[in-house]
Amino acid sequence: MILREWRGVTPTSKRDEYLAYMEKTGIKAHTGLKGNHGVMVMTRDLPNNRSEIVILTVWDSREAIEAFTGGKVDRARYYQKEQDFLVEMPTDVTHYDIRHTDGLPGG
Repeated sequence: MILREWRGVTPTSKRDEYLAYMEKTGIKAHTGLKGNHGVMVMTRDLPNNRSEIVILTVWDSREAIEAFTGGKVDRARYYQKEQDFLVEMPTDVTHYDIRHTDGLPGG
């Protein structure tokens, strides 16, 4: 199994609105996709009134990720209005091979 990690930064004043937008777009897009085992969204406050958003998704294989991304496995996938919320739009994501879990999918 593979964990896909995306990170972004938004002004704290836009964090909750951005998360609501992502629930309707990016997070919803994962629901029911073949090979996807779920989504985890985390936030933390940063200095200067900014918030970091981390989105983790768990996949069966790189092929399943390719089906989601249209073949661009290592590239971030963005939705129409994300530029209204994000300070930067990172182009790359990070993938990890899941070696062990306890009480989580794949464990």
